[in-house]
Amino acid sequence: MIALADVSGALLPTALKATALLALAAIADRAVLRRHASAAARHLHWCLALAGLMALPVLGALLPAWRVPLLATAPAPAVPAPAVIAPAPAMRQERVALPDPTIPAANTMRAPDVLHEAAPAAAVDVRAPMLPSLPSPASVALALYVAGVVALLLKVAAEQRLVRRLARDAAPVDGADWHALLDDVRRTLGVRRGVTLLRGGAPTIPLTWGVVRPTVLLPSNAADWSESRRRAVLLHEVAHIARRDCLTQTLAAVVCALYWPHPGAWWAAARLRVERELACDDAALARGIRPRDYAGHLLELARGAAAPRGLVTLAVSMATPSQLESRLRAAIDGTRVRTAPGARARTLGALLTAVLLAPVAALRAGAAADVAVPDAPVAMTTAAPAPAPTQPAAPIDAGTWHVRPASRAEAGSDAPAVHVMVTTNGITTFVVPLARMEGLTAQALASDGDSVRFRLRRDGGTFEFRGTVRAGRGTGRFGFTADPAFGDALARRGIGRPSARQIFSLALHDVSLAFLDALDSLGYAVPSPEALVRLGVSGADERFLRDVSALGYRFATTGALVSFANSGVTPAFIRAVAALGYRDLRANDLVQLQNHSLDASAIARLNARAGRRLSVAELVAARTTAAAPSPSPAPVPERAPERAPEPAAEPARAVAASTPLAGSWVVSETRTGYVNLRLNWDDGTNWDRWVPIAALRGTSAEEIGAATRVPASFRIEQDAGVLEFDGGFALGRGTGQLRFRPKREFAATLRALGVAEVGEVSDHQLKNLTWGGMSADAIRALGAAGIAPLTLGGIVDLAIFQVTPDYAQALRAMYPEGRIAADDAVDLKHGGIPATYLRELAALGYRGLDPSELSALWRERVTPGFIRAVRESRAGSDTPESLIALRRRAREQLRER
Repeated sequence: MIALADVSGALLPTALKATALLALAAIADRAVLRRHASAAARHLHWCLALAGLMALPVLGALLPAWRVPLLATAPAPAVPAPAVIAPAPAMRQERVALPDPTIPAANTMRAPDVLHEAAPAAAVDVRAPMLPSLPSPASVALALYVAGVVALLLKVAAEQRLVRRLARDAAPVDGADWHALLDDVRRTLGVRRGVTLLRGGAPTIPLTWGVVRPTVLLPSNAADWSESRRRAVLLHEVAHIARRDCLTQTLAAVVCALYWPHPGAWWAAARLRVERELACDDAALARGIRPRDYAGHLLELARGAAAPRGLVTLAVSMATPSQLESRLRAAIDGTRVRTAPGARARTLGALLTAVLLAPVAALRAGAAADVAVPDAPVAMTTAAPAPAPTQPAAPIDAGTWHVRPASRAEAGSDAPAVHVMVTTNGITTFVVPLARMEGLTAQALASDGDSVRFRLRRDGGTFEFRGTVRAGRGTGRFGFTADPAFGDALARRGIGRPSARQIFSLALHDVSLAFLDALDSLGYAVPSPEALVRLGVSGADERFLRDVSALGYRFATTGALVSFANSGVTPAFIRAVAALGYRDLRANDLVQLQNHSLDASAIARLNARAGRRLSVAELVAARTTAAAPSPSPAPVPERAPERAPEPAAEPARAVAASTPLAGSWVVSETRTGYVNLRLNWDDGTNWDRWVPIAALRGTSAEEIGAATRVPASFRIEQDAGVLEFDGGFALGRGTGQLRFRPKREFAATLRALGVAEVGEVSDHQLKNLTWGGMSADAIRALGAAGIAPLTLGGIVDLAIFQVTPDYAQALRAMYPEGRIAADDAVDLKHGGIPATYLRELAALGYRGLDPSELSALWRERVTPGFIRAVRESRAGSDTPESLIALRRRAREQLRER
């Protein structure tokens, strides 16, 4: 039987070991993971740390003791001094403590583990009255500890009862649309288990529970959600199931119960909860949800309801107010890493945790006599290993390639160039002058089915291409041979010797020695090989580096430079904004403008509407609320004024005329009949939306979903222009290059349709009209629905915000008489008000509402169901103002409960 003193005496050493383990985890999190890793990777890190805490007592009992001298002498206890423990000295100390056959046995005998003897028992006078003995401090502490553990474990058990009650009070969701969406989300996230979908009787936050039988609980008003919110919520909740978050949260609760006196355990569990929600947000955003839309859904869900009290362990909720601000910032941060760690990374993390955990668990503190000391002093540092001699690198089979002639816009000059797409673990595309392709000529590229072999030399190594070409396009496999001198050159610069995979990535993204010299000449600190790889992937090449430096933007670290490049801010964007008077902006201001799609033409339009030059903060606010401020001295009118004509300033016209007509495209996700298509223009701007596959002429759903990558060439044809796409598809994903061919004769069509203020239609406006599907028929339908007057600027805005003829018909139901201003239509659509909401409110008699009243009803979640409930209960007036007040009062009462 384990003695009470043994148990209580083990608590303090275990707490000290737990402190050391959590300190290592916190240092790794703060120094590395928060800067360079995704939320899913950080969640895995804290899961492993908490698992290590649970394993500490077990390993401490099973592993052989590793004793470290902390006391000066055996009988005189002293306060342990901090000790630096290095792996090499510890191994030597353990080895020399064993008997050495070359030394007499008397000199190698270890001191006994027990260094004290039991004191003789005191004599007891049996004639004296026996007084009750007081419990010892150790027994009191142990009793308190056990009581705390039992109480917290009982709390976990009580939560199980609460979960069963929630399930009992909820009703199954029986809508076919919900289950079709749920099945699609499950397939997207790779969840094979069945998921039960329930709807609660109160406006609770969406919840997920169940390790064996996962269940998602929706609030009572989920039927009123838009399609976008339904998909966002299910993606987030099913991501919890795919990641088994309910299991990890339960284990974290058990760890907190076992270590309840230790504040570090509670802090680690809190970090786990934070990273859990961020990781699920990233999973939703990586599958087609627009960041600003997702942030809006989070905000509305957090405003509307709260999770049931006492439920913090067995169920996970989507929107908790305590984390809302950080999650909103993370959702709209385009520089964040959102990829989840793969199986190899998880295995490596578990092995590394085990390697670090074993010596900590085996550590024992003892007297100086417990550990034998060698005659000569042992050095407490380990010499760095000598660098391995440079060996010629062996070629590797790297992947497949596709090549085609590059357009002049892609090449940036009249010199012949080729567009190269290589596929390894991912897809990388770049444009190379034909002269740099050794062995590839224009004649060979134009041949009919000939075999070709050519190479591309870069500082990091040489790419060898083998395959065939036909009519200007080629394909095949390629290999890569690293240049050993490149690693030596990096080592001489103090960067360190990169790994073989890092050299391959640096060569693939053309990170040259000249680029390193440019970094040094501009005062950047010496980067690590990992930082160089990130620079290459970001596209921050030597030209970008020198151009942004010439414009006055130099950064303290290469990490800041990578973030700036990844945000899409280009030198051309900086010059275009400066031409409008925004000179010497901070780097963060430029990133803000880019993140909110505020290019020069949008800025000029908002300034013209306001009658003055707005600040960056005002521009962002105007884009966010889809309503620019009024001119300074003038009072704010009750209704928005008619849109001012498009600005005629020379800089704005120059920017619009010089809009890029080429770029790249990515299909990141496929749904039934639709693809999520993203256009990345050469100036760093990007557009994306869900496009019907039927609108992609030249391809099909079968080609998009092919099991192996197939080349593809397709187009989107509209009255204003044609978007042409080249590239390839595999398994519902694709990438390649795009070109836009404007139809400038569309200006005459606009005039014939009665569109006002049509002068010279710029290529940028034609791009927007094409991407937004604004055809002649669509313009006629908008006019028939009552949106008037139609100006060129208004039509461009309608195209940008996807105000379709169907949405216009819903507006006509809301406003059966009179005209609908294009600005009002744009504001309502940008505010997220769906067409179904407009039709349902119109059916309930709320026609002709001021757009501001309509937006307020939507923001306060005054749903048609809520209106009908108010009318049936006769709880009050059903005017918009009264409905909003009732909704707010109901929400406050729910919070008080």
